[in-house]
Parts: sequence; C-alpha cells; structure tokens
Amino acid sequence: MSNSSNKRNQIARSILFLGVMITLLFIGFLVNSKERAVLHHHVPSSVTFATKINNRELIKRVVFDILFMREKFEIKPREKTDLPETGIRIDKEIIFFLDKHEDNVFSSFLLHVANEHNFREFVENNKQVVGAVNNGIGCVVVLPDKDTSMQYFQKFAQDATIRNTDRTKTRINFSATNINALFHVFWEGNQSDFVQDISLEAFVEKNKIIFDGVGVKNPTIDLDTNSRFYIEQNATNRDFLELRTSSLPDTINQYLQKIVRQIGLKIPEIHSEQMFLYGIDIAEYQNRTVFIPQFDGVFRFLDTIKVEDLTNTDTIEKPREENEMQSISIGGKNFFVKKLSENELYIGRNDNPIFYQKTISNIVYANGNPSVLLNLSGNSFFAQLAQVLPPVQNTRQFLDSFEKFIWTSEVEENGKVKINGHIEFREKSAASMEIIRFLTKFS
Repeated sequence: MSNSSNKRNQIARSILFLGVMITLLFIGFLVNSKERAVLHHHVPSSVTFATKINNRELIKRVVFDILFMREKFEIKPREKTDLPETGIRIDKEIIFFLDKHEDNVFSSFLLHVANEHNFREFVENNKQVVGAVNNGIGCVVVLPDKDTSMQYFQKFAQDATIRNTDRTKTRINFSATNINALFHVFWEGNQSDFVQDISLEAFVEKNKIIFDGVGVKNPTIDLDTNSRFYIEQNATNRDFLELRTSSLPDTINQYLQKIVRQIGLKIPEIHSEQMFLYGIDIAEYQNRTVFIPQFDGVFRFLDTIKVEDLTNTDTIEKPREENEMQSISIGGKNFFVKKLSENELYIGRNDNPIFYQKTISNIVYANGNPSVLLNLSGNSFFAQLAQVLPPVQNTRQFLDSFEKFIWTSEVEENGKVKINGHIEFREKSAASMEIIRFLTKFS
C-alpha cells in the first residue's frame, strides 16, 4: 500500500508541477503579447539590416522539451565566476542591427532593462561600447575600431531609446513577427542585389530548426536561364559544404575580393558560383598569415576571362591547349584551373573533377556539413593555436551535431523569392536543448 500511495503522490506532484508551469507560460504569453511591439519601434530609420531574437520563445521551448521530451540537460561543473550585473532582461527580446557612419559599419543592440543603475555601470566599465537607457529601453553601440566620434555614437544610442514613429520597412516587418519565431531577420539589401527586402524567421520544432522566409526579386536584374557548368558531388566520404548562388550580393563580392587579393589571386567581380568547401588552411604567405579556403569551385564572370590574368605568370604551369587543366599557386598552395567557357572557370584542389551542364533555378542553394568552415589546418603557430581555442572547438562541436543542413531560395511567378531551410539534429535530440548547451559553453 505504501508503494502505491507513494506513486499516487508522485503523480499528483508531477501533475501539479506541470499545471503550474503551463499557467506560468500562459501568463508569460499574455504579458509578452502586450510588450512585443515596444522594442522594434526604437530601431533607427537608417537601419537596413536587423535581427530580432525572441529569448522568451527559447526559454519556453526548453521548458517544454524538459517536461515532454524528457530531455536531459546537464552542465559540466566549472570554476566559479562572477558574472557582471548588467541590468538587462535576458528573458525579453533583443534586437541586433547594423548601421553605418562615415563608411564604417557598426553594430548595436536594443534591450529591455530591469535595473538602469546596473546597466549604466556595465556600459561605463566596458570601453568598447557606449550606451543609453530610457524608461526601461536600453541601447548598446559597439564602437568601430577606426572611428573616434564618441559624441556621435553616444547621441545615436540616446536617440535609439526614444520611440520612433517612422514607418520603415524594418519596423513594419518586425511588427508582424510570428510569436513562435526564435528569431526574425530583415534585410533591405542594396539596389544592385538580386534579392531585396528579405524577411526570414526561424522556428524550433522537436529536433529541427526550420527557416521560413520571403524576399523580392530585383526587377532590374534578369534571372540567369542559361545552361551552366557544375561539378558532380565528390564520391568520397570527405565532409563538404556545397554553396550555389545565381547572383552574388555586392557585400559578399567585396569580401571575397579582399580575401583573394591577400593570397595573390586577381579575379574580376564574381557573378555566380558553385563551390564545395572542405576546410581552411592557415599559412604564412609573404610574411603574413593568410586563410586559404580548401575548395573545388566553378566561378562565373560577366566578362571574358583568361587563366593567365589570374596571378603572376611564373606561378602558372603553361598548358598545351587553352581549355586544358593546369596548375596554379594560390597563397603558396597548389590549385588546379580549367577554363570551361568564355566566362566560366574551374578552380580547385581536385585535378580531375567531373562536370555537367544544367539550367538551375535556385538563387541560393546550400547543403552539407557547415562544420567544415572550422576545419582548420596548417603548421604555423597561429594555426595550431586556432584549432584548440575553446570558441572554435565548441562551435565546431555544435555544427558537427547537425545531421542535416539544407537551404534553398527560388523565384516564384509573382516575383517573390521563397526561402526555405532546416537544420536537423539527431532524432532523439531537442533542438532547443542543443542551442542551450552550445550557449552555456560560452558563459
């Protein structure tokens, strides 16, 4: 009798606990629904890229997964550390956004503040930021390295704490954020970008993180409908991340140009590409530390291109025929190059890739293992150090836990661009718990 009585008491306590948790969550949703519209009204009118992070949704999912999926949550013991009293409400939404001042891009955060004294003290003790708070709304600006206009950024932070009534695209989109979204990204894009006004939300569902978004095709740019060269997926078991784009944004092109110049490669602006990434080699080149991606890729340009124009002629092994595979030195490493058409080049580590031609409608396609982005190699001291840094190791472990990663975006008949994607963890894992485990490693 005592055993059955204990079981009944245990069941009763469990039901009571469950009822209390559901009630608290319900109350939280009621409170949250009244406060949701406050923070995004403070996003400055000049902002064209912003991300709204819904901490409350993540907390709700964690509680749900512990209760209903019986997910175990363990944190390894570590040395006691005194976390700073920031005064910031971590159970409320946060908005991260980018802006520009005198050609310098800087990042900022909008936050709910519970203790204004602690918040001001936290900002004052951090020399890399400036901040302001007004009626429970705080703004933190991360100072750019090349700008000393302290007064500008202080005023910028103060202005952001005042409600803004301008009907900008960012605030209109954030006002329609799905209450269950883990985060919501909005990016207006540039005038020359193929896709503009991108609105993307992420949701947690069991062992998946699901991405759902929409954009608008730039009416001044035509979709490439020509048959193009592509590389067959490597038949080996080597981990890879495949990336395909039909039109590269200006910001990515500018970033790529900086990288290729550092490793002695001269190429014009890339129009589109397909690339299989395998890792990054950290090497010493011309008395500098350079990051050389390990990849096989097809690159397409608007203009006709010649292989001999890529780099110094003494680094190219002269071919017998123009379209023959040849060797080229990039950052001191051996790559292979083949001219596929007047404006298409193969560049990669594989000297015998298999090509096919096809017309593909995807604007962006990604598939494979994102952890290869942190597959670092090299014999230099910096390379050895980078491989053992805790942030690198922890991030790679998190990315390695992905069972599947896929991302697609396609143009629909009405000119809208549909964006879909998902990250899938192990079958019995809860996506919310994987995120929490990852975040706690940085605390």
